[in-house]
Amino acid sequence: MKKSIFLLIIFSIFFHAASESQTKEFTIAYSGTYPNYDYVTNSTNWSWYDELNVNLWQGWGIGEVSIHGFILDSLYSHNISGYFQPDTLMQFALGKVIIHQAENNTTDNFRYRHHNLGKDTTETFMGETVSARFFDINTVPLNERGIPDTVLTGVRENAIQSFSGLVLDPKKQWRWETNGYQVDNNWYLKPRMRIDIADTSGPTRKVIKIVVRAFNGDVILVQDITTQDFKISSYNGKYLEDYFSNGINVPGDKTSIGLNNGFPSGLDHRDTYLYFDSCQVDFEIHWYKDVSVWIDYIKIMDEPAYLLNHPDQFIRRRMESLLKRS
Repeated sequence: MKKSIFLLIIFSIFFHAASESQTKEFTIAYSGTYPNYDYVTNSTNWSWYDELNVNLWQGWGIGEVSIHGFILDSLYSHNISGYFQPDTLMQFALGKVIIHQAENNTTDNFRYRHHNLGKDTTETFMGETVSARFFDINTVPLNERGIPDTVLTGVRENAIQSFSGLVLDPKKQWRWETNGYQVDNNWYLKPRMRIDIADTSGPTRKVIKIVVRAFNGDVILVQDITTQDFKISSYNGKYLEDYFSNGINVPGDKTSIGLNNGFPSGLDHRDTYLYFDSCQVDFEIHWYKDVSVWIDYIKIMDEPAYLLNHPDQFIRRRMESLLKRS
């Protein structure tokens, strides 16, 4: 009993001495987010960051170091180190990708409901086994060639661009702009297709037309893809997803050109299933019946997911801008 009391006294003395000599302590893996929100000015007081005892500095809306560098400077001035995770990098982890399969014989939830013309096919092409929907020009009468026909429509799970159980609004995503607010989210379309190499020679012919419908069914985008567009790089007959240097995209806002045009006001994350069946978002594929085409799927990506693998190395430039202050 005397030994236990002695150890307790020693521990108390040590703890008191440590607390007096150390002014800052770390809470492991604590995320410092919105330390002091001012409801009068509707803004966040970031100056409180140097008063927090954390070692994982992760902000929602914290922005770039080049803009909010005083946060790290303040930490260094108080001899506080740790890990800084700005949302300009964190946003890429929040990217969303939806793949709607073209073939009819599939159990995938993300697929087209209606298939006109064409047939399912599974082929091993250039070392890759692909199940796709094949539209054969040899099955089309001569007097119907060049006339577009709707072949893929009625995507299932079509409300993913409008409804979400996540904290962030799916119609908007955090990207640090000069004002630091959420910006409208763009959605990028990537139809994975191939055509015969021989069809890229000679006069340019239209292959398919993409028609995008908004939440209320309005057409917000019509985009042709021609045989010439398959030659964005040296084409060897392989499946492609990209046909234009700037991609194919539509805004996710509620304007007349946005994917959520007609979205009921005030819903967002409330009563979502009440209006789920009223969502008419669709990514229709119309075949011009002038060129045979194999369609694997159409991929839909939001802005963060698209920028993650963007050809101009968007994420690399973000990381380099952060390292300049470290």
